[in-house]
Amino acid sequence: MKKKVGTKLFYLQCAQFFMKKGVHPIDWKGLAEFCSVPLRDLLPYKGKEDELINRAMEMFVAENFEDINNIMRVPVTAIEKLFLINRYNIMRYRSLNPETLRQVKELYPAAYAYYRKEVKRYWPVVLKELIQQGQEEGLFRTDLVDEIVIANHQATILSLFNTEDYPYEKYGVPGVYDEVLKNFIHSLLSARGFQLFEKLKEKARRNEFWF
Repeated sequence: MKKKVGTKLFYLQCAQFFMKKGVHPIDWKGLAEFCSVPLRDLLPYKGKEDELINRAMEMFVAENFEDINNIMRVPVTAIEKLFLINRYNIMRYRSLNPETLRQVKELYPAAYAYYRKEVKRYWPVVLKELIQQGQEEGLFRTDLVDEIVIANHQATILSLFNTEDYPYEKYGVPGVYDEVLKNFIHSLLSARGFQLFEKLKEKARRNEFWF
């Protein structure tokens, strides 16, 4: 079934294609085949690549945050929610090419600025809720300073675009993301929380977790 250019599904498929192939130069023929649309339908975007990349980024981020909102509603501990979010993102970034990160930051500043804005808008709300829940459960440290934790997390997420700083060629994007985010989670944990997190990691190694 042919899909229509300009729909949410089309832009999400564009995002998936760019994750694998990079965004410069755009492989128009490959993109048309991947999205199951006629190549001629993509002609209006030639010379307007910024518009295409921006819309793909918007749809990708919106879907990502919608899925994380769903995880936040799961009736489990704050550590399990963070763990689920981390596992979800690892799966989502499984095919992400580090070149895509670099190219978006360097060649499409409007798309990168949009992503930065959304990170700074969305994550403070999520993290404040998780910190409060985790402290009430006795799983997070009680001496956490919310503003610093949030700023640290935002800097961590955005630092992943600095591809020269991480050994992506050795571990891939999911491997780097997993290690960076596990270190962040460790910084939040009480002694009791650390014990639970170690159990969750072992379950994940045995493929006994939700994802």
